[in-house]
Amino acid sequence: MSSQGIAPHVQAFFAESLAPQRRLSPQTLRSGRETFRLWLTLLRRPPGVEPAALRMMDVDAPVVLRFLDSLEQERGHSVRSRNMR
Repeated sequence: MSSQGIAPHVQAFFAESLAPQRRLSPQTLRSGRETFRLWLTLLRRPPGVEPAALRMMDVDAPVVLRFLDSLEQERGHSVRSRNMR
């Protein structure tokens, strides 16, 4: 996998794909940004990846599963709500 940073891809996803192409509501865009904010906050925990240093190769199944588990355990999301994230 690439060692390229993920930030430009996330920015492009919101600015170039979701907003203009999909015509999503402002509420949906806010929800998506909040999800990424929560995810980036989780990544700062041990082992501690700073958002600016996050690379595509850092996004793997264990990281995603840890994030989904944290939504359930720490934020009280149901499985259905968690899976929407």
